[in-house]
Amino acid sequence: IPDIRADMIPDDFEVSGVRCNREDEIKPGMMFLWGSNAFPEDCKGGLCAFYVDDFRFDNICLDFYAMVEAGEKIKACNFAAAVSPNLSLWRNEPPAFWVYNTYLVRYVARYWQEMGLKVIPDINWADERSYDFCFDGIPKGCPVAAIQCRTTNTATPQFAESKKYFLKGLKVALERVAPKKLLIYGGAKHRKWIEPNVDFGQTIPVWLDSWELHGKADK
Repeated sequence: IPDIRADMIPDDFEVSGVRCNREDEIKPGMMFLWGSNAFPEDCKGGLCAFYVDDFRFDNICLDFYAMVEAGEKIKACNFAAAVSPNLSLWRNEPPAFWVYNTYLVRYVARYWQEMGLKVIPDINWADERSYDFCFDGIPKGCPVAAIQCRTTNTATPQFAESKKYFLKGLKVALERVAPKKLLIYGGAKHRKWIEPNVDFGQTIPVWLDSWELHGKADK
């Protein structure tokens, strides 16, 4: 699994909001989601993230030329950085898929860095079986990292189980990666049950809305 270069991770990143439609005012530090809306020509130092369905970006991870083209597009739109792609790690899939997807997203992140693009590492896991490799390649103590918290859907019967796996994985991630700042996409809705159950230590959590719940999350 390739290593992400520590010197090509932003020293810090202040997210000014999540852009959910074309009418939103574009501000420096705004998070744009790949495949959700067309990017304007100038994204003013924004952050490009991939917290959308895999089919919207998996070609970037599977096709070399699509990966290069995406990196050039992110640079041309004046993004300050990108969050490395987030391919799903489903607990009902063979662990070999988890290893493969982890390899792919680290490869893309490192290649983009070699292209001159700053990349914030995405942290992702499935269950205890994935802990042996899913944090590999992310520098411990990096200035900023990101995760998403959207699969823990309170409307489903599986919520309690999903919550258990999320909390356990988050605790391991904080121990093994220990980023100075952690962007939690979709975390604003779930903060009320995450915060009391997790000791973030020296890590500063940043609770973000998700795209479809922008401005409607439970604070």
